[in-house]
Amino acid sequence: MKTSRNAVNIVYEKEETKSSMSSFIEFREQASRYFKTFIELFGIYMFWIVLHYICSNLYASWCTKYTIIGFIISPFVASAPHCTAFRWVITNGGNVITTMWITFGTWCAKKILL
Repeated sequence: MKTSRNAVNIVYEKEETKSSMSSFIEFREQASRYFKTFIELFGIYMFWIVLHYICSNLYASWCTKYTIIGFIISPFVASAPHCTAFRWVITNGGNVITTMWITFGTWCAKKILL
């Protein structure tokens, strides 16, 4: 009699383990889907944020040095191709980041109001 109860308990524990593993697998798959969606939606914005940050710092160090010599040569260096490219990325990156915040604010307002 004891052995049959132990066997039933063992079978029940195996079933419970399978159930918890399947729940974990379902959770992992759902989290993976949400992560992929997040990357698809916000990956381009993260790219622009990183690019804007890098180009802003490179422009400051390569095109407008913080010295008297940097001040003197800045009118000549400002028209160089790399400085022009940095300014383009900084300007367009700023516009994309602004658009991101407007989109996020609109989405939040929609969620709050509906």
